[in-house]
Amino acid sequence: MGSFILFLLLTLSANKTELESVMKAQEAANTIHKQSVQVETLEKSEIVVKQEQKEEEVQKNVNNSSKSETEWKTYIVTAYDNGYKSTQKRPGDKDYGITKSGEKTIEGRTVSADPRVLPLGTVIYIENVGERVVTDTGGAIKGARLDLYFDSHKRAIQFGKQKLKVKIIKMGVKK
Repeated sequence: MGSFILFLLLTLSANKTELESVMKAQEAANTIHKQSVQVETLEKSEIVVKQEQKEEEVQKNVNNSSKSETEWKTYIVTAYDNGYKSTQKRPGDKDYGITKSGEKTIEGRTVSADPRVLPLGTVIYIENVGERVVTDTGGAIKGARLDLYFDSHKRAIQFGKQKLKVKIIKMGVKK
């Protein structure tokens, strides 16, 4: 929409030479990965279009990402709930439904991991599951294993044990 308005303004106020230059600039813009366009009115009939190529800056950001935070790794993923079989705690017990980080367990957010591999606070993306935050640890969760929290024992059982690819989005702080 913004390009169309710019085109109309140029058609109405620019002479043929200026219009041809702008059209060439628009064609060249199709090959630029990221650009910004700034329009400044100098006089009623004179419009200046400035383009800046940001490709170099974008490339620097890609290179600054650490390799370990951008690759997919396979984990064995199981599921748990707040029930006694999963946590050895019952409603009313101290810390029932509370994770190692002190947060309440939340389906769709809570995942348990080995803190030596994925420290508390690490944000991960699990294939076919979605984004989760490591807020818990577990006695059986060692190495490349994860335990997803579910509100329902039935859903935790249905999830079962799966090998899934995991990508680190943001690494937590190791203590």
